[in-house]
Amino acid sequence: MHHADAKIFHGNQSGLPNENEEKFDALIEYIRENDIVITKSLDKLGRSLKTILTSIQQIHAKNVTLRTIDGVLDTSIDSPLNEALVYLLGTFSKLERDLLSERTKDGREIAKAKGKHMGRPFSLSPKTRETILLKLRNGESISELSRQYKVSRPTITRIRNEDINRG
Repeated sequence: MHHADAKIFHGNQSGLPNENEEKFDALIEYIRENDIVITKSLDKLGRSLKTILTSIQQIHAKNVTLRTIDGVLDTSIDSPLNEALVYLLGTFSKLERDLLSERTKDGREIAKAKGKHMGRPFSLSPKTRETILLKLRNGESISELSRQYKVSRPTITRIRNEDINRG
């Protein structure tokens, strides 16, 4: 079954994603026009629909066909079914991204509603921030306070603005 100049690229199933990416990159580097890449199944080409689709596109970009041993895909056969399958992979990949993005957005909104601070942690404690606000109200300058607390002037300005927006 092995062709005389066949080359096997083996990714470790439980291996680190980087290791598998390096093996895939070596495969892409090695393949030439009219070659056939044979893989056990589509899931061997990536950990998500997006990476599987990207892998298929990279293989096709070199005018190489792809065949899965499980028979799901054989792009050497120019059939509407194969075209539809690749198109569906793209559609599901976009759906997967949209769902993930939506869940992330929902999670952020829930966290904000619960009063959790999003973004970088504050460099100054709430108590220190209150002290700075008192000093600002007593007329101390933003420059003076930024030197005193070893933070940037925009940090002091932000503390002042958050207080204005609260009040």
